[in-house]
Amino acid sequence: MLQLLAFLTVFIGLPLFANAECASGFTQLSNVSACAQNVGGSDPACASGYGPVSDAFVCQLINGATMKINDTDSSIIYTTVGSQGTGPTWFIGSTASSTPKDFMNDEHYSNFSTTPAFDVHGAALVVNFTGTGIAWIGKIGPNFGIASYSVDGGVPKPFDGYTSTLFSQNENVVISDLASGSHSLKIEVTQNKNASSSDYYQVIDAFNITGAPLTLDQGATAGFDSPDLSFSGPWTCGADPSGADLSGGHCYSNVKNASISWTFTGSLIEVWGRPNLQNGIFNVLIDGTEVEQIDGHFGTQDIDLLNGYPFFQAKVAPGTHTIQIVNTGTRDSAAIDTFVQIDMFAAFQ
Repeated sequence: MLQLLAFLTVFIGLPLFANAECASGFTQLSNVSACAQNVGGSDPACASGYGPVSDAFVCQLINGATMKINDTDSSIIYTTVGSQGTGPTWFIGSTASSTPKDFMNDEHYSNFSTTPAFDVHGAALVVNFTGTGIAWIGKIGPNFGIASYSVDGGVPKPFDGYTSTLFSQNENVVISDLASGSHSLKIEVTQNKNASSSDYYQVIDAFNITGAPLTLDQGATAGFDSPDLSFSGPWTCGADPSGADLSGGHCYSNVKNASISWTFTGSLIEVWGRPNLQNGIFNVLIDGTEVEQIDGHFGTQDIDLLNGYPFFQAKVAPGTHTIQIVNTGTRDSAAIDTFVQIDMFAAFQ
């Protein structure tokens, strides 16, 4: 099996042609050092015990190519289920026997939100990708609310899905002209709607990506039980068999200045956790500098309704960095405690 020494999705201006051995939207990358075990010869790009493969075949994205992914693609990370049997935050629907049709006849839909809301509003998702743009394909109609969306953890922007008539496969949001590289798009259901709308629904049908999707196994992750996490102060970490956590469990503390740190290599960093009524406010530091303060409070009941929530996304300079989550020991006026609950970190090149 080939051991590729780099994630080869950098756009380098190759001719716009496809090859039968490459997937749609990809072309052959020539003059690449690919390495395999126990191959004779040597190459400075190959590690000890490896040698060059003369007929190596590597595919890379055609510059500007667009790829459409369905709502079920593994690059899309949805908030999960309530840990105490309260059910999912997103549902899967079918238009196989109805109109108007969805792309591939299926969709994820949700109206899961609450008041009061601070930084966390409701059901959410993150789709990670490498490239220069992305479009959210969804629905608009008489029972749709106002969603919040952001790119790479930037300032959230609203999208009002209300119209008097239902439309499917609508380009709800189009993001373009991003710097080539890894990015994230976050979409969240909110408690806001047009006065004429009858509900707060949002639909995820598909995404058009100018580039390609990124799945978690294409990056680096550190879950609740990762030996790469460093703790300061008292923390409790444990598995949760309910399936509510993306990493299978979470770590929590309500002690001021208690912190979790993770050192990663990449240019995109993300944090997931558990918002709840008993959660307080925490700071996010990268390489010792505070970059954001997040209120982890959600809901009016202490029953862990919303889990696998994308608390934080950010671009950083490519390289090795340390992210730290620090409990401030404070809370908003509606929260009942100062807990911070962290599920997982992820980073992409």
